[in-house]
Amino acid sequence: MGIKFAIQGLFNQAGYAVLRTDSLRAILDHSRRIEGYASFLEEKLAEIPDLPPETGRSNVAAILAEAPYIFGNIEMTDSMLQPNAASALPGILINTVPKSGTVYLYSLLQKGLQMEYWPISLGYFPRDLVDHAKLKALCSKGGRVSGQHLDPSPLNLSILQRYIKKWVVHIRDPRSVLISWMHHLERLWKIDRSFLLSIYPSPDEKYFSLGWHEKIAWNLDNFLPEVAKWMRSWLRIVDSGKYDILLTTYDDLIRDERALVSRLLVFYGIPESAFLQPDIEKSMQVHYRSGRIDEWRESLSSPQITIANRIVGKDLLERFNWSAQ
Repeated sequence: MGIKFAIQGLFNQAGYAVLRTDSLRAILDHSRRIEGYASFLEEKLAEIPDLPPETGRSNVAAILAEAPYIFGNIEMTDSMLQPNAASALPGILINTVPKSGTVYLYSLLQKGLQMEYWPISLGYFPRDLVDHAKLKALCSKGGRVSGQHLDPSPLNLSILQRYIKKWVVHIRDPRSVLISWMHHLERLWKIDRSFLLSIYPSPDEKYFSLGWHEKIAWNLDNFLPEVAKWMRSWLRIVDSGKYDILLTTYDDLIRDERALVSRLLVFYGIPESAFLQPDIEKSMQVHYRSGRIDEWRESLSSPQITIANRIVGKDLLERFNWSAQ
């Protein structure tokens, strides 16, 4: 059974909790197997005044008042508390354009190498910001993989260069990104509309009452240019040779998944023997919808294809052998 310890989960609706100090001590003893957790818990437990040694129902409102800065939100699971061979592996950053198999790709590495998923940014697009503390943890602890949509702003590049030696930039035909993104917007609208605040420009409520081709027109005006700009910005960085970046594509993932994984392992200096092919169902659980390379051909009208090709640019179409029709 996974061991979970979340301060916010200590309290029931009445504001009370069953607080087992001996359980905390047991977690502390167990956590000594992992460097850093023991010292962290020792330090934080010492900050709680008059923590009762007894087991029982306690009013811990006073502890709650200090919990935000003492504990924050902590969740400890068996994977954190058990010795982990993956911790010897480097931190992996897969930086992708949205809707290019991001979740499926990092899930392959996470499960195949028994790594921990570790987000390092705010999660916005097309402009995002690296959390330098989380990036440092990704690199210093090892055994962690992150999938992000970071743009190559000077600030992001400065932070990345400070902590991480190499990373992957993963792209997809922007026209296919456009179609997958539109399906993604429909899901976001149904699940939690607040998610739309993480993207800009963000469609308003009227957008979701439009017809399909009207929605395509909106995204051709507002979303596709941002995708093309994001991609071109990263390609300039890749082509500069200033950073150690592996450029991969969605086409690589679809045509030969195992070959792509092998390239990633070689890039990060990880032996093939460390990777055990996981059984991951290609479903919406990992944001895998259709897995098609050229779905845009059936979704865009001829005039819309012309507009999309102009936005993407002949140079990108030719560089990645993306058909114009």
